[in-house]
Amino acid sequence: MAPTPFVASMAALLWEKYPNVTGNAIWKKLVAEARASDLRTSDAGAGIAFVT
Repeated sequence: MAPTPFVASMAALLWEKYPNVTGNAIWKKLVAEARASDLRTSDAGAGIAFVT
């Protein structure tokens, strides 16, 4: 299963929590809070999505 819907849902939740931020700010938060994985970046991007 592709992770795209899961990450898009996380982005939507972040936007709900922080409605006045830019899309770039949401992207930076997702990437900054991603946890490293043993997968290649071509398979897992920045890692496992995790936000607080």
